[in-house]
Amino acid sequence: MKKYMIFWASPLLLLADLFSYGKITELLRQPSDPAVFAGALLLCAFLACNFYLIRYFFLQFKNNSAHL
Repeated sequence: MKKYMIFWASPLLLLADLFSYGKITELLRQPSDPAVFAGALLLCAFLACNFYLIRYFFLQFKNNSAHL
C-alpha cells in the first residue's frame, strides 16, 4: 500500500520541488547579502532533503519488490 501512496504522491512532490527551487533561486539573485546567504542555506537543505527522499523512495520500491 505504501508503494502506491509514494507513486501517487511523487507528482505533487515534483511540483513542490519546482516551486521551492524557484523561490530559492529568487533569493540567490537578490542584491542583499543576507538574502543570498539564506538562499544558499536553503539550497543546501533542499539538496540534502531531496537526496534522502530519493533514497527513501528507492529503498521502498526495492524492499517491496523483494516481497512479491
